[in-house]
Amino acid sequence: MSWKKIRKNLYTAEDSCRIYCLKSGDRGLLIDSGSGKSLSGVKDLGISGIDWVLHTHPHRDMSLGDFDLISEGTRFAVPAAAEKLFSEAEAGWKDRNTYYAFDYGDKYAMPLRDIPVHQALKEGDTFDWEGFSLKVMETPGHTDYHMSFLLELEGDRLIFSGDLIHSEGRVWEMDALQGTYEEFIQDEQTIRKVPALISSIDRIRDLSSDLLLPGHGEPISDTDSALQELKKNLVEMMDYLPAEAYLNDYLVTHPDIDALLCCQASYLIRNNEGKHLLIDAGFVDSVMEDHPGILLEWIQNRDGFEGLDLIIPTHYHCDHIAATNAFVRQW
Repeated sequence: MSWKKIRKNLYTAEDSCRIYCLKSGDRGLLIDSGSGKSLSGVKDLGISGIDWVLHTHPHRDMSLGDFDLISEGTRFAVPAAAEKLFSEAEAGWKDRNTYYAFDYGDKYAMPLRDIPVHQALKEGDTFDWEGFSLKVMETPGHTDYHMSFLLELEGDRLIFSGDLIHSEGRVWEMDALQGTYEEFIQDEQTIRKVPALISSIDRIRDLSSDLLLPGHGEPISDTDSALQELKKNLVEMMDYLPAEAYLNDYLVTHPDIDALLCCQASYLIRNNEGKHLLIDAGFVDSVMEDHPGILLEWIQNRDGFEGLDLIIPTHYHCDHIAATNAFVRQW
């Protein structure tokens, strides 16, 4: 995986995440480490070794490369609030269910093996290395312990923003914004991490940065517009997904879409050729008072239905995939 120059002595490579490398002489410092596949490429930059890795957060897509660097003497600086998720990663897996794993949060995305921690970073710290000074900022949202780093380079303000933002108006993935399973409908504030993320967005906007360097996606030069659009989208989502609407409304009025609320919502979509697509195939025997009959009967009784052509599950939970094999056998 090739490295590209962003500024003098600053490079990036796209790996399992986007990683960044500061260069001083023949030594380097990384912001996150990805899968490790890009690390050998730093030699093409004239770098003989990596002194430090600074982590924005501990998700595996940001930290798998650490295991290729430990034996080389690389040191690791991590958010203080997440220190044990690195240094005691193996012990942390003992409290994780591996069978009935509905209450996932992001704990299943953590490192699998221990990563040594040489410095725990806190809000307001300055990390100095070879003439570079990175200001440490707590920017929770994607995780409760997410951090970003501000670097002034060649007269510009650069922010290594991790997974705070992916691109204009977008985050890298939505699951991380749920603290627990079904937080959409169980928590009075719906998704509790979104308000924290919005506060972090406001904080980064106030810094008037010249370049955002996200953990996924391309570097962002129109920083204020990108952050403003993301905040707008998050606010609209919070308005659109109150708990009451999620439970009591199908949120669909299109004439070619039928919805059935069982233990989950299933959506049957037909195109103008009479083909049918099912979004989520939950438990076959789920019955609601206002929808007599099982899910299978409900589908067969739809106007114009002759067969199911495609099933798309939104995710792997059993209440969204349990009927899939039965439907495949039926059609």
